[in-house]
Amino acid sequence: MCELVLVRPSKRYEEQVMSYKEEMSQNGDSFDGCAGLEDVHTFDEWMDFERRLREKYKKGYVPSEVFLAVRKDDDRVVGIIDFRHPLSDFLKNFGGNIGYSIRPSERRKIS
Repeated sequence: MCELVLVRPSKRYEEQVMSYKEEMSQNGDSFDGCAGLEDVHTFDEWMDFERRLREKYKKGYVPSEVFLAVRKDDDRVVGIIDFRHPLSDFLKNFGGNIGYSIRPSERRKIS
């Protein structure tokens, strides 16, 4: 069975995060739990979560922590997870406190 670890995004994963974005776009996927990855052009722009998401959601902004789901065997980013806290009324009713996505090429694999 493959083991995953949650790691905070860093420059180490810049290339993989941007290829993740490309793969999600090419597959026509929604970017659930990706902290607005679909809205940026560069990794550095994406990493500015707090400012960018606060500006985007204004009063509806909820602080969150973003993690990459990385497969230990090969250090591959297979998913992105966004833990939101505390919850707004909208998130309580519709979104929840955890958003996530899995890279299309990594779905439905049995390890």
